[in-house]
Amino acid sequence: MADVRYYDVRSVRGEVTQIDIDNGVVESAGASFFDKTVIRVLGPRGWGILTRDHVDIDDRRELDGLVAAAARLAAVTKDAISLADAPRGVLAVPPLGEDPRDVDLEEKTRLLAGIEAAARIEGVANTRARYRRDRCRPVPRLKRERVLL
Repeated sequence: MADVRYYDVRSVRGEVTQIDIDNGVVESAGASFFDKTVIRVLGPRGWGILTRDHVDIDDRRELDGLVAAAARLAAVTKDAISLADAPRGVLAVPPLGEDPRDVDLEEKTRLLAGIEAAARIEGVANTRARYRRDRCRPVPRLKRERVLL
């Protein structure tokens, strides 16, 4: 890891709800769960970014291996990168009109089918509508480390 100037590791777990309607036919509707980790490494000349599923971020050996793999990806870039101080602050978030968690899957499917049906007009050969909602939560032990530049 001698060529690594900086790295961070972010892990999130969550659920994805997705509905697909193609030409009036509901192709899929359901929810699935995920556990993702993203490793970002700043090498001598660029960034290497690696995504993995189900990473034990408390396992130092596994983490070192993933940082090394991301560093190898960073080695192929030729962009000169210098880090600057990042601005800090909180951005305002607009309020929800209706909380999507309060709308069941069948109602979401019915609403999406209505939107897809409204798109079927003269001259439109195919229609497709898709709804996707990701619910994420950070893993409590987020590890972020900085290496000396």
